[in-house]
Amino acid sequence: MDNIKSNIEVENTSNHQEIIDYSGYEHVLYMYDTPETGLFESTTIIPGLEFASIETLKKELDEQYGFVKFEEDEHDEFLEGPRLKDSIGKSNHDLLICKEGAFGWDIWKHEYDYCGEFDVQKTVRVKRVEIFEDRVAFKGEILAVIEKGHYDIVGEEVKTINSNIKIEMLTIRQQYTGKHITIPNSPGVFKVYEKDLALIDYIDEMKEQG
Repeated sequence: MDNIKSNIEVENTSNHQEIIDYSGYEHVLYMYDTPETGLFESTTIIPGLEFASIETLKKELDEQYGFVKFEEDEHDEFLEGPRLKDSIGKSNHDLLICKEGAFGWDIWKHEYDYCGEFDVQKTVRVKRVEIFEDRVAFKGEILAVIEKGHYDIVGEEVKTINSNIKIEMLTIRQQYTGKHITIPNSPGVFKVYEKDLALIDYIDEMKEQG
């Protein structure tokens, strides 16, 4: 094992990304609607394509309630049909960007709430990894458990093993501890993708109530 470790050399350490604090930013999903595709979500803005209207999404949701049963409706014995755990646009973790602005899903009222204005100039793009199942990794001599989920990638590098095998290494930020751990990119086990974060101009709730 020691011999293997000594043969691993870093090919490119300049790919490490500067760690930036995005705590004021929200994770967002963009909603689009075209005659060719219908309603669909994107984690990044698609240049040249107009956002869908929230009214179109509300109408789609009403139609879905006509023939499916959502997980949150489990207590309702009178609803029939297949049970659906989630629906397009119904995210508890991301704000939905539509033509009218930013919306969040209210799990109690079962409807979309307007949150505030969206400005494309106030967005940043980050790289993330989705881990499909719980994984175990080593950080030095410390064993770490990485739960399935989505993680920010804060660093990337390529390592060469035995002079002919290259492995991409991803440094991710753990969700609960905030600690960094480096793992090899494993296609099929992990999914690497880009995602936009946005600063939302939230509505003044006191002003709205007045």
